[in-house]
Amino acid sequence: MNRRIIALLGRGGIGKSTTLNLLPDRLSELGWIEQSRVNHGNGDDFVAVFELNGIRLGVSTAGDNYREVSNGLRLLMKASCIVVISACRSYDKVNPKTGIKKGTHSALREFTNDIIFVRKTIEPIETNRNAVNLNDIARIVELL
Repeated sequence: MNRRIIALLGRGGIGKSTTLNLLPDRLSELGWIEQSRVNHGNGDDFVAVFELNGIRLGVSTAGDNYREVSNGLRLLMKASCIVVISACRSYDKVNPKTGIKKGTHSALREFTNDIIFVRKTIEPIETNRNAVNLNDIARIVELL
């Protein structure tokens, strides 16, 4: 089975990590069993491995830069995850010092070219955000 990444795509600060933090509860409802979890970064971000019927699924919530995404994916690939769900920025920026375009998309492509991008829904009304985030989770789960 080939590796596949489902990437929750969006600019910084729009709730990618917040949305992905809702995913473990949904996965648990579907029968996925959490095997391991490592919290990192600001304390809200994590890397976790889930298993169902011998298939390993990884989740990495940090998606703001190359290093965060690459480190999370490296841990999940080492844990033999076939499908990975990760946050990522909308596009890679060119580093003005090096002239090299390297960012979250570059990190994803170092592990596979089989990437499905799911655009994060932006909700300006705070009281509606949880419902929108749950809808984004449903869209991701449909791709599993």
